[in-house]
Amino acid sequence: PDSCGLPDRASPASYLATNHNSEKVNIRAQPNTRAAILAVCDNQSEAAILGKSGAWYRVRLALRPNQPAERRIINGYVHQSQVSLRHVYTVHSADGSANIRRKAGNRSSMVGRFANGTRVIEFPAKRKGNWHFVGVIGRWGIVTSAYYGYVHKSQIRPEAGQ
Repeated sequence: PDSCGLPDRASPASYLATNHNSEKVNIRAQPNTRAAILAVCDNQSEAAILGKSGAWYRVRLALRPNQPAERRIINGYVHQSQVSLRHVYTVHSADGSANIRRKAGNRSSMVGRFANGTRVIEFPAKRKGNWHFVGVIGRWGIVTSAYYGYVHKSQIRPEAGQ
């Protein structure tokens, strides 16, 4: 089986990240533990969620980056006990930008300020009331950086497909 890569870029706006005590998570051909293993993901790998069948998520992920699309994309199943959900949002503020803060609350120091349209990934397990814990990964000039912190729910909107 292949090793997991990144979610397919043209995929839905909800993601899973493997989150299991073992170091590996199996992506299977069918939603059961007897099904063939299509890929083995390292802990914290990501895949796009296409749907759910009982306790199994149907997922899509991109593997083998130098292959044509029909050989690069894997569709399979992973059990819900081995994942934590993440959701994709975009900054949508009346002010034109939103503050990402170190802690949940208006008085916490800022990690950064991001313009409307900036894509953020939410980690629902870390949500605190109306404050969403998000990551912003982007390229600013020649530098690629990641910022993590809290943003108020009024400052973001779910991407289409959620």
